[in-house]
Amino acid sequence: AALTANTQIVAQDPENMNAHLRLGYAQLQLNNLKEAKKEFKKVLEIQPKNNIAEDHLEKIVVLSEKKKKRHQFSGVGMAHIDCYPD
Repeated sequence: AALTANTQIVAQDPENMNAHLRLGYAQLQLNNLKEAKKEFKKVLEIQPKNNIAEDHLEKIVVLSEKKKKRHQFSGVGMAHIDCYPD
């Protein structure tokens, strides 16, 4: 619901900073990090030094690193299991 409503608002008013903040937050909650990042960067274009957008972009960097590491090490345990068949 938040995505739909705020997407409509942004379509009518592309410079609506609050709608971009809400879209970024909704995307972040859905773990759509690229989309969230895009929305928060748009907020900073509209209002440089927006603390909320800056804080969320920092969180996205941390989450992206965790996601990358998790993906990098996924399957490591499985490779170990495959080495020891029944």
